[in-house]
Amino acid sequence: MEKVNFLYWFDAKKFEKPLFLISTLDNAPDIQYAYAIRFRIETMFKDLKSRGFSIDENRLGKEFSLTNLLIVVALAFCIMLNFGFNNQHNPLKIKVQRIDKKINSIFTFARLFFQYCKDENIDIKLISNINFVQNNQKIQT
Repeated sequence: MEKVNFLYWFDAKKFEKPLFLISTLDNAPDIQYAYAIRFRIETMFKDLKSRGFSIDENRLGKEFSLTNLLIVVALAFCIMLNFGFNNQHNPLKIKVQRIDKKINSIFTFARLFFQYCKDENIDIKLISNINFVQNNQKIQT
């Protein structure tokens, strides 16, 4: 039987209350890293399901159809993340995000900001600063 470790993790800069983590890993920093990655992945899935694309509501029955949907959604997700990162300091950000309230993800901000720009007929550059890597060599777009 594998042993289970309990970790009490408190980082006042990140969390209001301590987190209690359970893991089979032995090293506390490894446990913290694994949970940090997990939280990012959970946020991404929430963006893909309920805050953006609603992929959990699809009625696709064939595997290749679902695969195609996921490819398109992943590409759109990356484009929206790029848009969000490039507009984090845009002065119009206040139109979609209150200063005293944090947005859960860059994607959520990007979606709201994109919708605002669309509604207000504001010209936007949706894709910028995207680099592709092939055989360890950067390809500029």
